[in-house]
Amino acid sequence: MTPTFIASQLWLDFVNTEMGAEDERTDLLESVEALRTWMSLASTVHEGIDAPRRDYTKEVLDEALRLRSTLRRIASAAVGGRRVAAGAVEEVNAALRRGLSFPQIVPTEAGLAMRNVPAGDDHLRPLQPLARSVGEFLVQGDASRIRQCQAARCVLFFYDTTKNHGRRFCNPETCGSRTRAARYYGRQTGR
Repeated sequence: MTPTFIASQLWLDFVNTEMGAEDERTDLLESVEALRTWMSLASTVHEGIDAPRRDYTKEVLDEALRLRSTLRRIASAAVGGRRVAAGAVEEVNAALRRGLSFPQIVPTEAGLAMRNVPAGDDHLRPLQPLARSVGEFLVQGDASRIRQCQAARCVLFFYDTTKNHGRRFCNPETCGSRTRAARYYGRQTGR
């Protein structure tokens, strides 16, 4: 199954790597290679990811799946109008700490430039952009605009960027069309 980037937020697109019906979910991150591929695709859609240059291991995948579970809890809390649990915030903070860096002057083709250099060699650093994405959202975002698709059996989340805040489906062409077709069929058959 091909990843979709429909959520308008990196962290929600990552949550959406587990898709499908409640009882029949499909996990797009079943392997280290699948995580590498997703991060590479995400880097073309979202800023701040340098996934193609990162090393991925089974430990990074396991941590990614734990982080995704935390991000799903945060999204569910937002949809339900609940406050984000302190434990979830601490898990995001732990992922953010993996991205510690410091400024350094480095040579470039044009001369010298100031760049942030990673502090230490933390192999879990590839997940830091995901943590930064949700961290920035928790501090500056509007939780009332997080939605879960209203199509039957869809579990995907998205950030409603429409002017009237009326988006109801993760993808109007798929879930929206199916829902409208099912309603039409129900009216025609009297169900």
